[in-house]
Amino acid sequence: MKIRALAMILCTLFMSTAFLGIGYAALNDELTVSGQGTGKVPEIVYISAVTVSNGSATNITKSGTVLGSTVTLAASTSAQTILRVTVKNNTEYPYVFNGLTYTEGPDTYDNTAITVATSIKKGVALSAGASTSFDVTYKYKSGVASSRTLNSIVNLSFVPSDEYIPEIAVKGAIGQFGAILNDSVSYNKLIDAMDNTAGGRANNTYMGNVAGATDADSRAIDELFTVNGKHLLTLDIKGDGTETNVTAMIKREDIGGTSADEMVIYMTGETISGSLFRPSEVQVFAAIYVQNDAGEWEQRGELFEGVANSNNYSGGWGSHNSFNTDTWESAKVYNNVKAGSTIEQVLAGIPAE
Repeated sequence: MKIRALAMILCTLFMSTAFLGIGYAALNDELTVSGQGTGKVPEIVYISAVTVSNGSATNITKSGTVLGSTVTLAASTSAQTILRVTVKNNTEYPYVFNGLTYTEGPDTYDNTAITVATSIKKGVALSAGASTSFDVTYKYKSGVASSRTLNSIVNLSFVPSDEYIPEIAVKGAIGQFGAILNDSVSYNKLIDAMDNTAGGRANNTYMGNVAGATDADSRAIDELFTVNGKHLLTLDIKGDGTETNVTAMIKREDIGGTSADEMVIYMTGETISGSLFRPSEVQVFAAIYVQNDAGEWEQRGELFEGVANSNNYSGGWGSHNSFNTDTWESAKVYNNVKAGSTIEQVLAGIPAE
């Protein structure tokens, strides 16, 4: 019995030594570890330091670009906890900040009444071997919450620069759509036009200026998106600063599951074709607007790229001259929501503000 126990101990020591040897050989660059002893840092982008510059935070952990903490806010609507984070690019290649992500849950982000944001903007580059510091700020979403503590794990995502997909610039169309929704005169003009279905539109949940739209609908959209003689229904689709004219479909529908309608503008720069038996797939970008507690319309998330099937604008059997917003699916992963998701699923995946 004693011999068997001794053999097991020796075997365990041998395996532990072998594992440590493999781990040591796979790492480089000195890293000071919490407690005693030193190790090596792998060739990755990682959080090298975290300090509390304002407020209260405990249980701070870091692994790669994943930051864990427990923050407790003061009982004031303006209360904030700010962590100063330093990130090092310990690789031979440039990386780009790809945003902050987290998953709500009791073990990952347990208080949605508290929001988190970074001072570093998405798309900021980090050169090979370089470090950068920025703030991660925690604050109340709306007034002092009943629970003032948040336990969270968030990922400060960096990706290789050649894998980064820049967000499509949203100069004309998106800015003007927000202005339309938050101006009582233009908003009422939009709603009145949507409610007027006398021209042959199937119902009052949508309206657009696509090729098959009625003259009245196209005229209303064009007027709303023209300011001082400048046509603003444009998108920088290629991300190179070139504005492309687009046609749009505006939809009001409950996609958030709260019984309140959201406003979604769907836009395409493509010429639409197809038929009942052979619908075409159309590249369609979508922006979602919701009303906040103050009654103001705010864009949720970014401009989402997707595809939708062609159809007939009036909802009839005729030639395809529009696209069906009900068939829209995302073309990329957004906020950990897989490509091919519905507009409802994309909205649900947007982190709480």
